[in-house]
Amino acid sequence: MTFRIRHEHIPADGTASLSIALLSDLHVWTGARLLDRLDGHLREDPPDVVALTGDLFDVPAGARLVASFLRTIGMRHPVVFVLGNHDRFWGRRYWEPLASIPGCHFLSQKPFQLATPAGGLFEFVDLSRPGGRLDPRTVRIGLAHSPEKIPSHGFPEVRLALAGHLHGGQFVFWTDRHGSLYPGSFAYRHLADRKRLGTTQLVVSRGLGDTLPLRWNCPREVVRIRLGG
Repeated sequence: MTFRIRHEHIPADGTASLSIALLSDLHVWTGARLLDRLDGHLREDPPDVVALTGDLFDVPAGARLVASFLRTIGMRHPVVFVLGNHDRFWGRRYWEPLASIPGCHFLSQKPFQLATPAGGLFEFVDLSRPGGRLDPRTVRIGLAHSPEKIPSHGFPEVRLALAGHLHGGQFVFWTDRHGSLYPGSFAYRHLADRKRLGTTQLVVSRGLGDTLPLRWNCPREVVRIRLGG
């Protein structure tokens, strides 16, 4: 399983630098090859935090493999995640164990706050419950599975929103001057790699796997994000 590394820099005046590895839409079935390659990448280039935006597994065997992967990377990096529709399909029995893995923070249960050695203060939230006003020293980062659930005006208290779900449309024939990917953007308003929504910067992953593995001009990817700095 091959994937590209896509880099995004989000300027943020007065914000200490934060490195995020965004992983989305793994759609793990019964093999661990993708997870092994991701583990190797994270070892070679460690981020400050790993963010997963759902659809981690497609079948119960995949849930067990994902749990093992999270136990491994959770010992090295803080991990924040939300679930996707595929994760919830099999019921709580399969996704609930992910929420109790040391080092992993299920944002639908509660936000996660991170202080970096450089003095940065960050709060990660589930965008279905983005929260109220923050201490002005804290930068809020929100996760959603589908960017289509995020309003076009964004969230005033959320600096950065991370999502997946759309797989880049899986077929990309052209990109317009705003960065929208076509033909998928005829159906989805937020089908773009990066988009400004009010004061919120949205970054959307094209995903790492597919239930239906058909793509054209739409590589699977890990998104490495540098916020501030």
